[in-house]
Amino acid sequence: MRLTDRAVRGLTTNDDLLEVWDEIVPGLGLRVSGRTGRKTWFIRYRARGRQRRQSLGPYPAKSLYHARAEAKLKLGEAALGADPARPDPGVVTVREVAKDWLERHARPNLREYTVREYKRQLKAEVYPALGNRRAADVTRRDVHDLLDSIVRRDALVLANRVRSLLGAVMDHGVERFDLPHNVVRSVKKPAVEKPRERVLSPAEIKAVWSALPCLTSQSAAAVRLLFLTAQRKREVLRMRESHVDGEVWTIPPEHHKAGRRHTVPLTDPALDVLYSLTARGGWYFPSPRAKGSRRDLKTAVRKLRKEAGLEEPWTLHDIRRTVGTQMGELCGVSNAIIGLVLGHKPQDITATTYSHASREREKREALEAWAQDLAMIARAAS
Repeated sequence: MRLTDRAVRGLTTNDDLLEVWDEIVPGLGLRVSGRTGRKTWFIRYRARGRQRRQSLGPYPAKSLYHARAEAKLKLGEAALGADPARPDPGVVTVREVAKDWLERHARPNLREYTVREYKRQLKAEVYPALGNRRAADVTRRDVHDLLDSIVRRDALVLANRVRSLLGAVMDHGVERFDLPHNVVRSVKKPAVEKPRERVLSPAEIKAVWSALPCLTSQSAAAVRLLFLTAQRKREVLRMRESHVDGEVWTIPPEHHKAGRRHTVPLTDPALDVLYSLTARGGWYFPSPRAKGSRRDLKTAVRKLRKEAGLEEPWTLHDIRRTVGTQMGELCGVSNAIIGLVLGHKPQDITATTYSHASREREKREALEAWAQDLAMIARAAS
């Protein structure tokens, strides 16, 4: 079609993906995601006897005018025998490889939160040390120096995550930019990770619950829902009015860690928490500075830790583990039902053959029993 700014701005689709081609610059296309509405410019050309595609960046960050100008330049290079998407491996930098990996692999295949975290790690850790280095020149010593600098900050888990991220980026460099090899794969993880096992005792639960008035009403409500529903922090913070139907909260696949639809029965105390909130833009926990929902509770957690005064460190995710454990120990709920409440994938055929109604009823009974025990813990004498 003959693309114009107005036409591009108004393009939408009900399908998973729509691609339109520009009549003015043959080879320039625009990809529109039906799921997210994201629009991305790309070019298609032939190089070395093979058809190739290269992303030029998102619209409207890159306008139609600038997309056409860049497309003409790159398509001209291809016509002269070069391959714009596969520059000389001796020239391409780590930053360029990483940005291409984000665009080609991360954005289309990973969740928005994961992509945002990868971009943060690249910007904060990788780019300052290696961003401007030629990717083909990176050595094992360079990788060790980067990881050692993170380990010295006692950020052992982050060091492992950065190693894995940089390894994926350099794998992409081998595949897409003809790098000779990936040096990261020969570097061992800098730390041995142990799964967290922290479970709050009833006395610690009471201390945290009693300290909630020190927070804003919205932050306190979020933490109360963590205790009452046993769901993940991100899932609670991204709760929408449209996700709640009567006494059931349905977490859509795009908000659930496992990418599956998950239903959570809401007990009376949980509903009371929701009734106390004023939703904005459809979000129960709207962001104070931008559109969408809140992303974290970091400030609230620091304040809550200080107010609760627990001797042993704890995190918000420990609440989820605590609720699952206490459901079994205090309420006598079976491991199979606890797993269903937490949204874990069933591990055996028996769990998958329960009727849907039975599962929902048992999940509700488990959460109601836990809500009663939580209320007794909160009221218990110090």
